[in-house]
Amino acid sequence: MRNAFYILLFILIGCRTDPQFVINGQLPDKTYDGEKIYLVPLENAVKERVDSTIIADGTFKFEGAIKTSEIYMIRAKPVLRYNLQELLVVKETGIITVKIGNKSSAGGTALNDSLQQWKEKKAVADFLFKTEG
Repeated sequence: MRNAFYILLFILIGCRTDPQFVINGQLPDKTYDGEKIYLVPLENAVKERVDSTIIADGTFKFEGAIKTSEIYMIRAKPVLRYNLQELLVVKETGIITVKIGNKSSAGGTALNDSLQQWKEKKAVADFLFKTEG
């Protein structure tokens, strides 16, 4: 009986997986289909840590295991950045929804919701500062 317990414990530990993240992205239309979009870490952005995917049907997706929450930048190649605003996103456990366009946004998880609220408040403050100054 004791051996059965150890075998069960070994199987459970062996099957354990790291928490998962999913970033579901949407663009304004299918204009950018076939282009690459990048997920670049804000710190230690060496090429081994940069992920990319191809835009298809106006959407893209990043997913994988995560050990710790970390801030990333979602960006397109430089020539496309005139119309596609780069976006800070927290890669954390859960499903993150992003919209990339002239005003990009993110949400779906606690940290990304908070970051989006800050971004919106900062945009209002920047606008008020420009009109008063």
